[in-house]
Amino acid sequence: MQEPDPRRVSQRMVLGLVALGLMLTLWWSRGSSAIAAEVASQQPDRAALTAGVAAFRQGDYPAAIAAFSEALRANPNLAAAYGDRCLARIYQREYAEAIDDCTQALRLDPRNTEAYLNRGLAHYRQGSLDEAIADFTQLLSLTPHDPRARYNRGLAKVAQAAYREAIVDYGEALRQAPPQDRKMLAQIYTDRGLAELLVSDLRGAIADLTQAIQLDSGNARAYLNRACAYHRDGNLVAALSDFDQAIAIDPTYAEAYFGRAMVRQQRGESGSAIADLRESVRYFGEHPELAPDTYRQAVQLLKQWRSHTSIG
Repeated sequence: MQEPDPRRVSQRMVLGLVALGLMLTLWWSRGSSAIAAEVASQQPDRAALTAGVAAFRQGDYPAAIAAFSEALRANPNLAAAYGDRCLARIYQREYAEAIDDCTQALRLDPRNTEAYLNRGLAHYRQGSLDEAIADFTQLLSLTPHDPRARYNRGLAKVAQAAYREAIVDYGEALRQAPPQDRKMLAQIYTDRGLAELLVSDLRGAIADLTQAIQLDSGNARAYLNRACAYHRDGNLVAALSDFDQAIAIDPTYAEAYFGRAMVRQQRGESGSAIADLRESVRYFGEHPELAPDTYRQAVQLLKQWRSHTSIG
């Protein structure tokens, strides 16, 4: 199962008045070959289609797009090539073009569930949340028990601040997900925990995030979000421990350094807090576009804390 790099796509208020960036993971896709493999053996342009699938699997998305385009020049009615090119373009962040490709795939095959899934993701990535929700809802009308559609619609609902509706979708996704797929279950529990945190259901958030950690002990995001829940609940010791765990798993986790700095400052550990905030600024600065508000806030706080320490 391949999926895009899970970049940070949302900012939430979770530590009092301090904005802490929290990642929302993306969707699961069966990948390019799920569409192409079904038809490749039946098409005269098999070589181009197969080459596109191979390039996609290797992560060479420009080559995959070129190969699928070649297949479409040979056969403009090849729905699989449109669907696969849509997915490759999502990885290239070419969302408008991806939407056009998936729309063409659906024009040729209105029951192409992967095209609805991927078009919904492209809409979500470019911020067209109503359109994303419409695609995921249409996918559910075709496959009512597809946990990916429920999960993705939950992500879009969170982006709309419809947190309680998202919690319902995540709950359905948990009921529909394969029980043996621990990674998938951990992902859903993590995001439901985040939604519960955002409606101040701290008990529910901590329970779900604990379940996510039990399913996937390397889930840094679950540790981060549970740390935020513990902090909101006034349990600084538990919050600090979870931020420690998140950083141990991902030593470049800017949000975790930021959160740990807040806790250490509250505990009166100014030197350690400044050191953590410095690391947060460092790692935020490598990709400031991913969390610009939190990056600016971290820079400002670092200046203030250093100034106060110098004065003292």
